[in-house]
Amino acid sequence: MLLSKSNKNYKKLGQIAPFTNPSFEETLYSYTALFLETMQIKSKRNNVYNTLDHIFGLIKDFLSSNEKTVFLNAPSDFKKGIITLVAINRMFELYIEKYNISYLKTKPFLTSTLKT
Repeated sequence: MLLSKSNKNYKKLGQIAPFTNPSFEETLYSYTALFLETMQIKSKRNNVYNTLDHIFGLIKDFLSSNEKTVFLNAPSDFKKGIITLVAINRMFELYIEKYNISYLKTKPFLTSTLKT
């Protein structure tokens, strides 16, 4: 979800997370402040496209050739406004359930759209 909001802040949060500050409190404060700032950013279509591409990278090894072909068209159709994000997330949900990819079952980017 963070990646769909701001790639720059996503990377910054990744640098804060390994506790680069000398104290836990400073690290927690820095991370929380940037996290909240990032969550207020409205997702842009290109950032969502990049997030979808990232998620595809996590599941591509599970998919058949036909499933890959079908899915690879979906993000570009989303980027063009032809299909909705909900439709793509439903496709992800199908693959995640079909192949029991537990790592992705709880990801907020997917569950925020799928479970509403």
